[in-house]
This record gives sequence, C-alpha cells and structure tokens, in this order.
Amino acid sequence: MASKSDTSENSYLIAEFLNGNWDCYEKLVLKYFDWAFAYTIRFTKSKEVTEGIIEKACLKIWDDRLNLDNEIDFSAYLRLVLGELVLDHLHEVSKSKKLQDALWKKISKSVDQREPLYEYDQDHIKSLLHRYHKAQLLYKLTTEPS
Repeated sequence: MASKSDTSENSYLIAEFLNGNWDCYEKLVLKYFDWAFAYTIRFTKSKEVTEGIIEKACLKIWDDRLNLDNEIDFSAYLRLVLGELVLDHLHEVSKSKKLQDALWKKISKSVDQREPLYEYDQDHIKSLLHRYHKAQLLYKLTTEPS
C-alpha cells in the first residue's frame, strides 16, 4: 500500500506534469517504466519493439496532457495507452482476427494483474525523453512566430 507521502508526491508530480513541467513528467515515467516494460514485452517479445511502443505511449501522454483531468490515475492511463499501442502493433503484425481477439483478451486480463518488474536501464528512457523534448522545443522554435 502506498504511504500518504507517496500519494501526495504523486499528486504533485501529476499536477506539475499537467502544467507542462517536463522534469515532473520524466519522474512519473521513470516511476512506472519498469512495469510498462514488463507489461509490453510480454506481448511483443522484442526489446526494440517494446522500447518503441513505450516511447510512443510517453509521447502520446505528454501531448494529451492538456486534455487530462487533475484527478488522473497516471498508471491506469499509461496501461490504457500501452494496451492500445500494443494492440495496434499486433494488428499490423497479424491480419488474423482470431489471433487479435485472443491477444486482446490477454491484454484486458493483464491490466488488473501485478506484473513482476523487469529490470532495465532507466538512463535509456531518460535519453529517449530528453531527445523528444529537444525535438519538440526545436519544432516550436521553428514553427511558432516570435
């Protein structure tokens, strides 16, 4: 069970993330990264594909932050986005309706289960987030009038 200080820290990080604080967003992502990696690799069986899906999920959540509520459950939203992206990936890989239905059932069931943490180098996800952040800033600088 999470302590009261964990809950208040998480609330602070979420509030700051929703206000566009990249550092707080990075802390949230790193907090749930091990779980996200373990969850995603179960379906993809590939480290590279898993990293790509997690990166897409992180970018989608960052881009959607203006549409999210202050009461968001970050881990639940991350599970939802990952589930959608995993299903999209599997849909691309497989054109079999039967296989897609079986995989969707597996994804749906696993959302409520605790997955064992997959140890992973968190410096890698920090570099992916940093690279995206720099690209986003460069894009804004080149497209928005001064």
